[in-house]
Amino acid sequence: MQRFPVILSGAVAAALVTAPALAAPAKKPAAAAAAAPGKAALEHAVDYFKVFVSAMEAKDVPEPVKQTLMGCIYSNPFGKIATGIDTIMNQNAGKLDRSKPNDVFNVLVRICGYNGPTNAPAPAPAPGAAGR
Repeated sequence: MQRFPVILSGAVAAALVTAPALAAPAKKPAAAAAAAPGKAALEHAVDYFKVFVSAMEAKDVPEPVKQTLMGCIYSNPFGKIATGIDTIMNQNAGKLDRSKPNDVFNVLVRICGYNGPTNAPAPAPAPGAAGR
């Protein structure tokens, strides 16, 4: 009778050791490196997020716009949103400037699916938003 618990605990230990290896296949280093955004893309995303936060805090941005933005960020990874903004900015390099919060706000609102009038310029990023 003393041998049975030892064999059973050895089998359980072996199952516990191999289970994580079977459940999660190893990531390929090349795929992980290719998915990582570059420094410029991360800096752009930070600037875009500052505009998003400022718009959500601004009193002159209409509620339907805020609701659309909130639904957009809730339903989509912000990286996907930032990539969309970058794409539009790059396609309209002579017309849009990512350093202008108003341009970023207008692109953000359109990417998130709001088609109505915004009736308000995008608020400038809040002074404390840089440290968030």
